[in-house]
Amino acid sequence: MIEIQNVTKRFGARTALSNVCLRLDAGEITLLLGSNGAGKSTLLRCLLGITDFEGSIRVEGRDPIAEGCAVRSSIGYMPQSCGLHPGITVLEAMQLFAAIRGASADRIEVLVREAGLQEFSQTRVAELSGGLRQRLAFAVALLTDPRILILDEPSASLDAASREWLAGRLRAAAAEGRTVIVSTHAGEELLAAGHRRVILEDGRVVADIRNGQPRERQGTAVASAGRAGSARPLIRREIKDAIGNKWLIGYAAALGLLGLAAAANGIGSSAGLGIQTFGRTTATLMNLCLLLSPLVAVLMGAGTIAGERERGTLEHLLAQPLTRTRLLLGKHAGILAALSAATIAGFIPAGILIGWSAGPSALASYALFPALASVIGIAMAGIGLLISVTTRTAVQAQGAAIMTWFLFVLLYDLILMGSLAFTAMPIEALAAGLVLNPVDAGRVLGVLALEPDLYLLGPAGAYLTSSLSVGGTAVLLFGSLMLWTVGPLAIAVFKFALPLRRAAFAQRRALRLAALAEDRRARRTRTVVAMLTLAVGLNFASGCSSDDDRDDKKSDAATHAAVTPAMLEQGRTLYKVNCAACHGDTGKGDGPAAGVLKPPPRDHTDRAYMDTLNDEEIERVIKMGGAIKGKPLMPSHPQFKEQELHALVAYVRSLSRK
Repeated sequence: MIEIQNVTKRFGARTALSNVCLRLDAGEITLLLGSNGAGKSTLLRCLLGITDFEGSIRVEGRDPIAEGCAVRSSIGYMPQSCGLHPGITVLEAMQLFAAIRGASADRIEVLVREAGLQEFSQTRVAELSGGLRQRLAFAVALLTDPRILILDEPSASLDAASREWLAGRLRAAAAEGRTVIVSTHAGEELLAAGHRRVILEDGRVVADIRNGQPRERQGTAVASAGRAGSARPLIRREIKDAIGNKWLIGYAAALGLLGLAAAANGIGSSAGLGIQTFGRTTATLMNLCLLLSPLVAVLMGAGTIAGERERGTLEHLLAQPLTRTRLLLGKHAGILAALSAATIAGFIPAGILIGWSAGPSALASYALFPALASVIGIAMAGIGLLISVTTRTAVQAQGAAIMTWFLFVLLYDLILMGSLAFTAMPIEALAAGLVLNPVDAGRVLGVLALEPDLYLLGPAGAYLTSSLSVGGTAVLLFGSLMLWTVGPLAIAVFKFALPLRRAAFAQRRALRLAALAEDRRARRTRTVVAMLTLAVGLNFASGCSSDDDRDDKKSDAATHAAVTPAMLEQGRTLYKVNCAACHGDTGKGDGPAAGVLKPPPRDHTDRAYMDTLNDEEIERVIKMGGAIKGKPLMPSHPQFKEQELHALVAYVRSLSRK
């Protein structure tokens, strides 16, 4: 069962869904009808938890935003545009999603046969007809025999026979007790199969028509605990795709050819290879690390998400039982593995030649170059990933990646030389620029490992080594590379998260900061309040203590009779410091923090409610916190003394009697 209550979704100034309320029961086929732009696909994405929304959705009792993996594990989803990578075969597509969702190989064979795709199992998705792609997408949706089926325009590109086949499968799924939701605007076969038609217009439900009672169920779909998907198939898929990546193939080939040329030239020269020092061969290899590796890495990283989005495959991946973080990190891990493997493979030919001519001892120094290229590449791949999640198209991502590479590799040095020519830049600024540039930091690290010569290090490197020593400089620069590796990746994860999650994080942080500020103000004023209490309330405190000794269960009337102006003033001060941020100065529950609290603060001017509480109950809520009254965000105040509690309760009582 799916419950949708007051769901609203906005894209900037445009409202895609407006206060949608529906209940979708098991055993029904619900058709979402409406023109293009009516909000059908947006509602399906909200059900999957792959877009944020306002309102409430419960899928089998679970929140699709807070429990997205559990919700999506019970849903089989067929996107409007097939959503499968065009470069993989039918069998590979089935195996990929089966591995993510934990489906068996036998299930793949059954579904391929039922969809009539046996003879196309080795055909690439891009080579299938539109109808066959839709059949394949439907087979993928059925891999785990899900309790809920969500299909977005499944009849697109299907002929009449295929639409009848699809309608029959949907009827069978509903008869087995499954919830079936289909977004469509064409196909009499599907319209005839539906038990219910929900018509959307401009994001609103304008009609909800039942064709009749759902058919008698032949079985019941058994609910089970949600199972998180695996990100390992994505890593393997990225590595396999990288084998055919033109950038990676060209990168490995360029490293191999140029490295061989540099090694052969060094062998033939009078100076020899000179791998252990900074000679001509070493300089060539270093340039390979500093020029090629960052370029290929940032381009591959930039295509991670932007490429999936442009191919129309990202939505299908997001609909799997994976968190966005695991999806992003899985794809990134695959790219890093492929990039590192290509780097090592590119340096192997020259390494073989160097080991054959100079002996195994030279290989230890030569190993520095693939290691350095890999470290710089990993850092730049993280920057590329950040570019990928913040750009809309693959072309934009590639352009931004090339500009980033140009900035770090070439423009940085040009700007630096221009600044030195016209201004006397402090050496500290030069050193800071070196540390903040991952490519330059890698260059100096390589020089330090081979030959820490002051001329080769440059002015900034020489300043760092004289200030921190060679070891300290190496640690600092390696730490800079690690920050460039982790920092952009962490920002990319944050940016890729749903806006609702980011808003919730910011809200919690704002509440914590507000609570700390209130606590500081309370500590500053508590001394003044205590002095005021001693000055004007000492006689009352003594009388109150005597009354407590005579009767511990005194009535509210006796308490009200004992209230003095000084006591109310003390209570007002305490209320303003500790309560007004949420309840407001007048107690109506309209304080500056009230808008972000759920449930909202209590209205203390509501006399009918306040009269249901005795003073002891109010004091208990103040001391122990609002959780005992269903207000978990109301903090506890165990530090209040008995006199302060009496004064605060008296003032709260006075608010409901004005």
